[in-house]
Parts: sequence; C-alpha cells; structure tokens
Amino acid sequence: MLFNSLSPSVKPILYPLEICNRQDRLFLFPKPATPSQKLLSTGVSPIACAKLPSNFKTQRHFVLVHGACHGAWCWYKVSAQLKSAGHNVTALDMAASGVHPKQVHELHSFEDYFEPLMEFMESLPPEERVVLVGHSMSGICISVAMERFPEKISAAVFAAAVMPGPDLSFKAIAEKVLFALPPPPLQRNSKSILCSCLIV
Repeated sequence: MLFNSLSPSVKPILYPLEICNRQDRLFLFPKPATPSQKLLSTGVSPIACAKLPSNFKTQRHFVLVHGACHGAWCWYKVSAQLKSAGHNVTALDMAASGVHPKQVHELHSFEDYFEPLMEFMESLPPEERVVLVGHSMSGICISVAMERFPEKISAAVFAAAVMPGPDLSFKAIAEKVLFALPPPPLQRNSKSILCSCLIV
C-alpha cells in the first residue's frame, strides 16, 4: 500500500493488515503478524515497506481515492487500520461514485469525475500536508492533485495505480486500457457506463 521513491506499489490487499513502525521505516504485514515477521528474521517479507523522511510526523492525514467503478467504501479495511494506528483518514467518493450525489450522465469529462478531490484539496488549511493514496484509475486523479497542490501533499501512494508522466500521457493510458478491455455488453448498467465514460 505504500511506496518508496514514488514508484508503483504492490497489488491491492484484500485481508487485514498490521502497520508497524521500525526505526525509519513503515511496514505493512498481513494479520496476525508475528514478532518474527515484524523483525523480518524468518525471511517473510512485509507486504509493503516505505522509508520515512526524517521529518515524518507520527500522525499523518491520509486521503484515500478509489479507482473506477468503486467508492470510498472500498477503503474500509485500510481506513480502519490507519485510524487504529493513530492517523487521520479521509476516504472520498469521486463524482457519480459511492454516495456522491452527482449522476453519471452529469459527467462530461474526467475533470468532472475527480472534482471532489480538487474541492477537498482546496479546502485544506495552507499548513496541512496530506498523504494521497490512489488505487487503479485514481492514479490519474492524484497525479493531477500533485500538480495543482504540491504544497499540500507530503507523499503520494500509487496502489496498483496508473501513474502518468512525461512519457506516459493520459491518452496513451486510455488507448492501452481500451485495447485490453473486452467489447462492451449490449445492455449496460450504470457501472459499465461510468467505466466507459472514464476511459473514453
């Protein structure tokens, strides 16, 4: 779930986690984590490890952004683990996702989709810095937030997420995703329409 040097992260974790601070590193282990796992003496690797900067505060504010066709609900296990470790957590619903009131037919661009994240970032006090966590397609959302609000972000976590950059544009990502998808079904439900809307 965490990264080292802004590189893509590990696969999504679908089981309980334990977060352990050891000196200057933060580890994530599957529960129950034994003392030997925490110390890595048995050769069992943690699920993820991140080197913490020297000015890393013990309590952080994590902003969790779901991928396409999901909602803030998908973060419930990660959110509970982070809160139990003493962190502040905000899990956002992007537009037309989860319990967000905007409907899918009201989305005209990808910017409409990630508008809730931009509004949240604008609302943060100037001195607050958050850790953005994006899963899957929300890598694009948090990348835009990183460009627009660099002073409000202490770190970004790309959890099995798309990571656009100078050599990988949104257009190139969309083309790769479109070629990887099966043909759309004849009868679409609201989720498949949303996924198609975000990719095109």
